[in-house]
Amino acid sequence: LCPVSFQCKSPLRGLRTADRCCRGNGIGWGVTDCTRCPTPRGDECPLGFTRGSDGQCQDTNECRMSGICQNGKCVNTRGGHTCICDPGFVSDTAKTQCICEC
Repeated sequence: LCPVSFQCKSPLRGLRTADRCCRGNGIGWGVTDCTRCPTPRGDECPLGFTRGSDGQCQDTNECRMSGICQNGKCVNTRGGHTCICDPGFVSDTAKTQCICEC
C-alpha cells in the first residue's frame, strides 16, 4: 500500500492512470502495491505548474513574472492567470494581457 504522501492527491480531473498521476502531482502510484514514479524532471509538470522540492507539481504564480498584465491587475489562477484591465484597456481573448481599446 502506498504511504499517503506517495498517493496521487491532485484534485485535477483526469489523473486516473499511473502515467498521468506521475506526470501530474503524484510521486507514487498503486493501491495494493506501491510503485514510485520515475525521478521527476522539471519539464514533466502540466503547463502552468513547476515541480516543487517535495516532488509534486505546484501552481506557478505567473503574476510574479515581469511584464504580466501591464495596464491591468494580474489574478493568479490554477495553472494560469487572468488580467483585470485598467480603464481604457481591454483584455485579449485569452484574458492574459491588456491592450489599448483606442
